[in-house]
Amino acid sequence: MEEEPGSDFGVDRRLTRLPTDLHRYLMKVWDVEEWEEIDLEDRRRLMVWVLRLISADAAQALRDETLGHRGEEHVSRTVSLVDERGWRELARIQDEALGQTLAVKAESAERLDESGEAGMLVVSSMLCFEMGGESSEMPELPRFED
Repeated sequence: MEEEPGSDFGVDRRLTRLPTDLHRYLMKVWDVEEWEEIDLEDRRRLMVWVLRLISADAAQALRDETLGHRGEEHVSRTVSLVDERGWRELARIQDEALGQTLAVKAESAERLDESGEAGMLVVSSMLCFEMGGESSEMPELPRFED
């Protein structure tokens, strides 16, 4: 899936945060076949990097006191027991949401360009992955601390 015009707006180009051998994977939105062609170890390393980025983004928003500032924000975590069809449906939903997110990003870039407004930097993150362990076991949750 290629990004639409305006896709460079808000792109994190601080490549020093990613090992040099993984730079070739940046600035790309992969379809399933392309992602599966990437070596499993590199896929895992890329996922860990993205998870660290998401964590750093959320921590920055906490420091800036913007996390929780808007009522329309979305934060959720859903653990589900699904069959193969359910897994494929969840993956499709994630792909569609990413496509819609990239379209909004491009449309906003055009409007910002026309209006001259500065805009606001927003992070939209999605995760959908298989958990390990027995299907009857819920993952242990970390202790909540303020």
